Amino acid sequence: MNARKIKVQLISVLALLVSILSGDPGVSAERIVIGTPSRGLFEFPAVVAIRKGYYKDEGLDVDKVQMQPAIAVKALISGDIDYLLAWGSAIRAAVTGVPIKAVVGMASRPLHVLIARQEIKTPKDLKGKVIGVDSVAGTVDYLSRVAVRHFGFEPEKDVKIIVTGESPTRLAALRQGLP
Repeated sequence: MNARKIKVQLISVLALLVSILSGDPGVSAERIVIGTPSRGLFEFPAVVAIRKGYYKDEGLDVDKVQMQPAIAVKALISGDIDYLLAWGSAIRAAVTGVPIKAVVGMASRPLHVLIARQEIKTPKDLKGKVIGVDSVAGTVDYLSRVAVRHFGFEPEKDVKIIVTGESPTRLAALRQGLP
């Protein structure tokens, strides 16, 4: 996909998100709380909209709060947050009957990549290695297990999967040579 097309899609998503969340600009700013599981690409449009003042321009005072996806789904149900960027956890909850709705999808596929040390040249080099994920049974854990199986390995037998924290923490562990 070329850069122009990506830019047009990003602007379209931001415009759609702002139009969905906007209220009457004549009243004082409405407070909106957006839950996010960790820092990453999936929250990029919301972060840009906050930093550029797009929400404020539409009469919204947006606060982004980081929390574990399972807790965030509960916070969404209870009304403690208004929107949730943990789409994997939210969709899984909705499929099981939890009364929540997907308002907008900001990606056509998961925005996850496997980042490895230099000695890992091919997926087969993962045998006997460790993959760090953000939480047990979360989207990163699930997708890591799917990828390991796709490459012909069994999670826990051929490739160990451990919880190391959110993306910046996992990257720092990788740089330090930790498992």
